[in-house]
Amino acid sequence: MYRKTLCCIVAAMAIAISATSCSPSRPASDGPAEPPADVVAAAATSEANVPQGDRNPEVTEPGLDILIVFRGNDNSSSLERVMSYTETVDGQVILDKLVEYGVLEDGTEILSFEIIDESSPSAEAESNGPMAGGAATRIGHLDLSTLPETADENEEQILLNCIAGSFMENFSLNGLELSVNGELYSDELLTMNMKYKNVTEG
Repeated sequence: MYRKTLCCIVAAMAIAISATSCSPSRPASDGPAEPPADVVAAAATSEANVPQGDRNPEVTEPGLDILIVFRGNDNSSSLERVMSYTETVDGQVILDKLVEYGVLEDGTEILSFEIIDESSPSAEAESNGPMAGGAATRIGHLDLSTLPETADENEEQILLNCIAGSFMENFSLNGLELSVNGELYSDELLTMNMKYKNVTEG
């Protein structure tokens, strides 16, 4: 009886020792195990290949629109095309920029501005707009309170091209009908004159 009990005790101790030796050893620290060296190297290479702009992109506020405005260059021989960002693009925003760049005088107001789609199957078949020599399909009607005086015809053309180009570019117009204080400025639609079409970036 004593021998059988002793054998059982010895057998139990052997099983306990065997289970302990087979179980995986825990690391000395409770923190995460260090990744293998090749994994670390691969991660470093991947990080180095990421463009800086993608990693920390330049912040551009969502919902901003591009505003394009034309102004005369220093010697009034051609136009400068100036781009900026704005929360919304409307007639007042364009007017404010034209005043800021000295195209229009401070205090100039928009009395009215509307866009009329005059498209028709015949007009679309004949032309892509007044610059192509045919009928326009999308016309802006702008009435300003005043226009600055111009010294000569060239200065006048620069002024008209700046106004027409700014509104045409931002609203995808084929032409602009301009009035000053309720009176039609010209019987012809304003468009971008080909003489000033080769603009520079401001």
